[in-house]
Amino acid sequence: MTITQNALAKITRSVWELNELVKKDPSNYDLRRDLLLYFLDSKLYMERKIGVPERDRSFMLVQEREALSCFLLHGAGGSPAEMRDLGEHLYKMGFTVFALKMNLGEDYHNERQKRSLVKILKNEPSFEERRLNYIKTWGGTVGEVETAFEIMLSYDPGASLLGFSFGGTVALDLLRRYPSRKAVLISPALVPRMNVRHLIFKTMKKFSPRLARNMDPGEFLIIDYIDRVRSALGPIDKELLVIQANKDPILSLRGVRLLEKFAVNEKSKFVVINSSRHTIVRGEESGKIFDLVGRFLQGIEG
Repeated sequence: MTITQNALAKITRSVWELNELVKKDPSNYDLRRDLLLYFLDSKLYMERKIGVPERDRSFMLVQEREALSCFLLHGAGGSPAEMRDLGEHLYKMGFTVFALKMNLGEDYHNERQKRSLVKILKNEPSFEERRLNYIKTWGGTVGEVETAFEIMLSYDPGASLLGFSFGGTVALDLLRRYPSRKAVLISPALVPRMNVRHLIFKTMKKFSPRLARNMDPGEFLIIDYIDRVRSALGPIDKELLVIQANKDPILSLRGVRLLEKFAVNEKSKFVVINSSRHTIVRGEESGKIFDLVGRFLQGIEG
């Protein structure tokens, strides 16, 4: 076993042992807090090893005392960095915050863009190998998100979910299967705004899935995941806050209306703001977004 493997094994062992202790004594806040911090250590250890820039790594802001918590998920083309300002705002309000770095294959996607359509159609072995590696990575990413949220629920059994864009889709999927208290979905990626490129890809996915997978494995898997989450929608009895810009260049407002249709909790809220930007968790709209999110999570009306 290498030094790297040995160090990771020790961290993983510590997380496992702490998790067992928390199960035996769930009322012990110090144990639950240590479990959360040790899990973050294991995540950061691997992110450093694979060269993730510091600003794009997972981050956690943990209160010294018992606190409600939020699990933050970023968009497909982003990183926890786009959630940092919102996370710090919530921490100042008294929440414990965990923003997870999801490995969505950005490097692979960039490499795919450099390859010609002719090579893809030839299905050369090196491309196929990369495609299969992406699929394995995607499966690992989904499992890692679930594990991280389960650890968060060990800390706070009703931890709230907060997802932006594709992170909103993932949060919605988790909401169906885990006992989260509330969920905030900011520009949730449920119904993409139809453009020529997306229309061509969707048509290809329907009539020639193999070609669509080969052309862009990353986009194929993400769109397929979005389609499956949307198709599985049923009555949502948890409190929801859904926010989206009325002129979002990437997403259709039909996604908001779809969630509004399935929301059965009378405390759920749907807010459409006047903006032509997608990344409203940063920039000129962020102040209003932060206020809406904070008040919702604290249960403040208005």
